[in-house]
Formats: sequence, C-alpha cells, structure tokens
Amino acid sequence: MATALNLSTIDYILECDKELDESEQTIFLLKPLSAAQQASIQDAIEVVGDATTVKNFGTHSINLLKKGLVGWKNFKNASGDQLKFNNSNKDANINIMPAEYRYEIAGKIMTLSTNTDDEVKN
Repeated sequence: MATALNLSTIDYILECDKELDESEQTIFLLKPLSAAQQASIQDAIEVVGDATTVKNFGTHSINLLKKGLVGWKNFKNASGDQLKFNNSNKDANINIMPAEYRYEIAGKIMTLSTNTDDEVKN
C-alpha cells in the first residue's frame, strides 16, 4: 500500500547526545523538504551505476539545513549560555554548528524528506 510522507516537524537528538540525561540533550527541530526543495537538492546528486555521488557535499549539506532546520532547544555556547535560533538569518544558525552536527542533521533531513514514517523510525 502506498503511504504518504509525514510533513510534520520532528524533534531530533544527535547521536552524541542520546546517552546524556534528557535535561542535557540538545533537540533540533527538523521538517521534511517540499517536493520542489527536494528536486533542487537532488539536482546535486549523481548516480552512476551502483554508486551515488554528491557534488559539492558541503554546499549540499548547508542547503539542506537552510530548508529543513527550523529551530532548536537547549543548544548552548561554550560558556553554557542558551543560544537563540535566528529565524531571519539561517546562515547565523548554521555558522555556529560544528561540521559533524551539520552533516548528521542534513542526513536526517534528507531521510525525513524521502521516507515514510516507518522507514524514518528505523
């Protein structure tokens, strides 16, 4: 049976935070991409035989974050101060995120945008 994508915003906890107490975990708010946004992102993907290549991987990840990262909770700077999510300047949000976080979150946004609820949970 065909199943539609779930277009709801989800809470996402980084793999490195999952072992922490809930009060210490950072929660990133993610939403799936629209069909047009997916198409734009997928234009950077090239499939040759059995291999998939992503051209300009860094830019690809940034574009996913700009479109799919819609907020966060409990994200702190080195001094322990809560960081506010800047809805009007996506670059400011992305610039303070370590690369490993950006890549993990970008991958999750892509998964949300291409899989059904059951596939996303696995």
